[in-house]
Amino acid sequence: MKPCEEEEEEGRAAAAAGGGGGDPWKECVEVAVQLARRAGQIIRKALTEEKQVSTKTSAADLVTETDHFVENLIISVLKEKFPSHRDIMDEGFMRISMMFRILVCCLLYKFYAKAIYKNIAEICASKGPTLQTFPVAITLMSLPDQERLRGRVAFRKFKKSLLVLSAERFKLKLQVLSGIMRFIAEESTAAGSKCVLTDSPTWIIDPVDGTCNFVHRFPTVAVSIGFAVNKELEFGVIYHCTEERLYTGRRGQGAFCNDKRLQVSKETDISKALILTEIGPKRDPATLKLFLGNIERLLKAQAHGVRVIGSSTLALCHLASGAADAYYQFGLHCWDLAAATVIIREAGGTVIDTSGGPLDLMSCRVIAAGTREMAMFIAQEIQTIHYQRDDEN
Repeated sequence: MKPCEEEEEEGRAAAAAGGGGGDPWKECVEVAVQLARRAGQIIRKALTEEKQVSTKTSAADLVTETDHFVENLIISVLKEKFPSHRDIMDEGFMRISMMFRILVCCLLYKFYAKAIYKNIAEICASKGPTLQTFPVAITLMSLPDQERLRGRVAFRKFKKSLLVLSAERFKLKLQVLSGIMRFIAEESTAAGSKCVLTDSPTWIIDPVDGTCNFVHRFPTVAVSIGFAVNKELEFGVIYHCTEERLYTGRRGQGAFCNDKRLQVSKETDISKALILTEIGPKRDPATLKLFLGNIERLLKAQAHGVRVIGSSTLALCHLASGAADAYYQFGLHCWDLAAATVIIREAGGTVIDTSGGPLDLMSCRVIAAGTREMAMFIAQEIQTIHYQRDDEN
């Protein structure tokens, strides 16, 4: 075998050992897409049927048996497909049961990475020896002998028995081994589960976005599945149940609707803008006055119009597709926002806090726009409607 062919063969072996190279979440995305389509079929069928409807935080905050059924379906399938992804309720047990394995990984990382530094550097010199890009090689199968420990045996002789991971991938592998995979889902949170975003890989799920529409058979209804790691949103999947439109976005890989790339509007002039918003669950006089006052301010600024469609996630998808120029809301939740945020950003848009600062996923408020200029203009115009944070429930 020629040297170059040998290198290619070894590269494929290393990629296979590393679980897909630099794409640790590829399978997660594929499963999320399948689940969104499956859930969409259930919702589409249930849309025209009789429903059992109850309320949560207000008379306008509705929930049906379909919300619960779809959420349970999504979480149960994810747990089946990814056994290491545990609910928050299981986290304590998993931490104890996997503690020894984590300790072994940490010791190997600490004591053996330096031993093969020199050989790995020769293979991956093009990436540069930075913390984020410098490959770290560890073996999870057996301890190296003294010669390996001292780095006296060439890397080629034993690299097929090593799991080659970047520093970031190593950290993610430890999180998977520890079982600290979380689920944040709308109905589970309403039932009392804590809504806390940590560094652990986290599924953020809205089983039926637009429940009020769903109850009234108004066809603007969606399923939303987001995924975050280290508090950074990695990908989002949103499925428009009645129009069968699949919106997807992956960090650094673009946003698409049914495989067609999305691009936001680049409008900066409010007088040429179409704005989307949602009312939120509060209906007290003070809240309604602020809500209507914000619409009035934007209309006085000569916006073309302000629309309310009853689904935060689909309104944000319209923004990502360039059909609207901006969106703002007080009173939406992290499960309304997580998947859509990735899609908008990957379509070239801006997502910020209503104060004009960085987005806080748990703050229950957002401004999104095709341009930062448009987002900042709206931030200066609207008045705050106060809602409790998701992580304070």
